Amino acid sequence: MGQSTRPFGINEWTTFLKDKQLPVLVKTVQRLEHLFANPDLSLQELVPVIEQDPIFTLHLVRLANSLNKNTETQANTVELAVSTLGLDHIQNLCRQLPVIKINHASVPHRKYFHAVANSAHASVQAQFLCRSTNRSVINDSRIAALFYGVGHWALWRYAPQEMSEINIHIYEKNNDVVMAENDVLGCTIQQISESLVESWNLSRLGTQALKHSTSPDAEMLERLHCYAQGDDSIEEAEHREIKQLLNATFYPVKLANWLALTVPYGWNKIKALRLIGIISDFMKNSEDEALALLHQRCALSSRTFRVEGILSPAALMLLLPSNQVLSYRMDGKQPKLSDNGQTEVKKQHTTTAKIPLNTPPSQTVPKKIIPDTVQETANQSVTVQHSADTTLQDKFANKAGFQKLANKMLKDTQLFKDDLDVYSDLLRGLKSGLGIKRVSLFKVDQQGQLSSLLHAGYTENDPMRRFSVNLEIPSLFKKLSHKPKAVRMTDENRKQIRAELPERFKACSNQRSFILIPLFREKTLIAFVYGDHDTEQAEISEFYFKYFKYLCAAANRCLNRISAAK
Repeated sequence: MGQSTRPFGINEWTTFLKDKQLPVLVKTVQRLEHLFANPDLSLQELVPVIEQDPIFTLHLVRLANSLNKNTETQANTVELAVSTLGLDHIQNLCRQLPVIKINHASVPHRKYFHAVANSAHASVQAQFLCRSTNRSVINDSRIAALFYGVGHWALWRYAPQEMSEINIHIYEKNNDVVMAENDVLGCTIQQISESLVESWNLSRLGTQALKHSTSPDAEMLERLHCYAQGDDSIEEAEHREIKQLLNATFYPVKLANWLALTVPYGWNKIKALRLIGIISDFMKNSEDEALALLHQRCALSSRTFRVEGILSPAALMLLLPSNQVLSYRMDGKQPKLSDNGQTEVKKQHTTTAKIPLNTPPSQTVPKKIIPDTVQETANQSVTVQHSADTTLQDKFANKAGFQKLANKMLKDTQLFKDDLDVYSDLLRGLKSGLGIKRVSLFKVDQQGQLSSLLHAGYTENDPMRRFSVNLEIPSLFKKLSHKPKAVRMTDENRKQIRAELPERFKACSNQRSFILIPLFREKTLIAFVYGDHDTEQAEISEFYFKYFKYLCAAANRCLNRISAAK
């Protein structure tokens, strides 16, 4: 796939992948053809052969659901799919499907089967994590968990270069996994999986489990932990919310796949250990007891799906702790290991790779980020005064103009026609009044997509004008979308903040210092305001931060009044 035709964003990736056929193991087709030669063959004899190949299972379930005239039901087991289709349909499917014989020298081949093995692992874990005793619900959980990672299968088969780039971002540039996916693909692999599972009509429960919106946040996970510990201080409403999550059929599917996608990097890694704690809370076991059970099920999954020459999840579980990783580079230039076991890339040591969870470990802003709220700033006096320690840099470009716009927002709301009027005056006040050299405003739509709206001080082709990001992607933007916090990147907190920025935002924002503030209408996020001093390396001072927050707060109040007046 050439660079010029490379898909970007969930719609383009769905269009690119939905008509692609995933190849099945050649040995599966050979074993089925051998069975077909038997004139006394019963359908039940096909089931154990098909169950050992998750890829063939996918094609079988997809075909069975497409031919099923009862839209209220879906095939949730191989046995049901086989009986729905009959021998003729299965024989035709065998003839039509592409097959693959693994080339052990091929990174995409190996990674394709590693991805399938991880899904087989998740399916077994989900079966045992499911709380229901209803056999149909258990089967739904198994099949949903099996197809949860189908985006990984499809991308390693049909977009291996992009998958390799994502791994380079993770291992060699030490970027967050989900942000790396979004930077390379324009969306997350989880979103691609959701779209494919829905397009192929594989599992309604799988589609629900794959939605980012159904993932519990850090606060909910903390309440779950308190609940598991028997905390009596949990309020009735919180208790009800906890019960709903614990009884939700999609939750074991999520947990199983979080585990299966995390532990290949090491059961002893920080994210794996934190996840085991979450699962132990769900199981109501101690962490040691939960870990023992998870290990047993991991071994069980590796007996159900085996590919010669591919390390199974159980085999990886037995390896000694190490920073060495499975090959992922298409050019074969795998980073070397240093004496202390860390990977060496361009003579720099990288830390342990970050592993994807569908929910970030924390929804709180790092402690070093200035925690002043926008609402608090709005309560300050309209009169603008210089602080006692003002330097030559700390001065308004147009103090009178700044005051005039602030008073207009706070006192003359009726002069604004709509939100865009407020946004325009806000940017004018920050640039021409306060003296911030570059200012951007990004709108947020109902789907949680942040996109460019207004800019001041940029060249026509500046990449900031085209920046967009999905707020479901764990990043600083997502964190700030939950609370009205004002952030100023300084020398003191730069490393911490930049670690949470999408790669594309790092490339177009000031490398040393900037301000980022979310705007809310009541409790709904509607926009982000960004400001910096262009390419100058001077840190944005407390003076500029103070009045930047002040005018944003005035605009925020004005926006709420406009909304209330309608």
